[in-house]
Amino acid sequence: MRDLEILDHEFPGMSFCKLGNSHGKVLLKDDEFFVVTSFNWLSFLGDPKRTFRSEWGLRVNAPTLVKECWETMSDQFKK
Repeated sequence: MRDLEILDHEFPGMSFCKLGNSHGKVLLKDDEFFVVTSFNWLSFLGDPKRTFRSEWGLRVNAPTLVKECWETMSDQFKK
């Protein structure tokens, strides 16, 4: 979390904010694409001794759907 907060301050075009009590895992890259996944990017330790974990995700590149995602989620992104 601290590393992401540092990036947030170093790169003016990047926005990182805590959304509160959310279970969502969404990555939204400008108007290019978004990713929705079950994978816990910030908390998975990647222990090689554990068995395979099936995680599903979806990357969407369709401009109209990316815009719709942004409009749906934009209120949550305000700092």
